[in-house]
Amino acid sequence: MRFATKLCLLVLMIARVVSAAPLEHDLGKGLVYFRITEATPGLPQLDANRSAVLDLRYTGPRAVAEKALTDWLQRQATPQAPVF
Repeated sequence: MRFATKLCLLVLMIARVVSAAPLEHDLGKGLVYFRITEATPGLPQLDANRSAVLDLRYTGPRAVAEKALTDWLQRQATPQAPVF
């Protein structure tokens, strides 16, 4: 019984760490998709000439600070590499 409990706790801890990373998919043709969740620590870094889709549907109202998101968009979004 103790082994099963420890195993369950270990699996839950590993799942929590894995889910903390932003989900990223290469959509092709220089477009990348990022899903940001409650557990994601910060916003992703983009290559200078890649466009991005930033999915904020799974965040709460305080998961990404408005100022941090505004600053990130100003740094990352360019006419050559927009953020959607």
